[in-house]
Amino acid sequence: MPRAFMEKPALLLTRPRKGAEAFVARLDTEVMQGVRVVISPLIDICELDVHIGLSAYAGVIFTSSTTVEITENGAGRPACCVGAKTAELAKERGWRVERIAVDADQLVASLLKDPVDTPLLHLGGTHRRGQVAERLSEAGLKTDALAIYDQVLRPLSDEARALLAGSGPVVAPLFSPRTAGQFAQEVQGAARLRLVAMSEAVAEPLRALDVECLHIACSPTGDGMRDAVEMLLREDSLA
Repeated sequence: MPRAFMEKPALLLTRPRKGAEAFVARLDTEVMQGVRVVISPLIDICELDVHIGLSAYAGVIFTSSTTVEITENGAGRPACCVGAKTAELAKERGWRVERIAVDADQLVASLLKDPVDTPLLHLGGTHRRGQVAERLSEAGLKTDALAIYDQVLRPLSDEARALLAGSGPVVAPLFSPRTAGQFAQEVQGAARLRLVAMSEAVAEPLRALDVECLHIACSPTGDGMRDAVEMLLREDSLA
């Protein structure tokens, strides 16, 4: 029997620890039997000392659950969200979710087709993609952007490097282009490394790496990433 089908892969997670642990908790317990999990965050979330003046806005835009976590309780204020997880957390924290989209492009298209009250405030990190506020404002929907946290890059841990230097298969999901770029700089390639990218944009920095495979999730969602990771973990559990 080929060696690839005799070993369970390890799972390397590079998102912030809280998010990584939440992702592992959603994976199928049967699939995860015998899987070694290594968490090595490549980004630290550092809150910025800024004042969020919500009273001047008709609603907010959340494009990540991280933003919701560090923003005050919504107290019934309206919010537009990217991602079901972001929307669910926003509801739990008192926001009245009026719009949910899969990604930033879909949210912008939805708001342009069926506008909500403005002005809006897009709360996020110092590194944002999608130009949501700029595109909406250019189309006549006044939207400001405010960074309330920074995403500080970190190197891979010694444990993660040792894992990648070993002979066993490793599945590594990447959730953002910036994390993928950092990962690509940290990893020159590993013959038995199997990457899962959340989208084409996330996959782009990874294409030059010498790895066993690069898989793009069927949808840029948590469910899409979970399904892709479970698929790759199951591959090596077949006996």
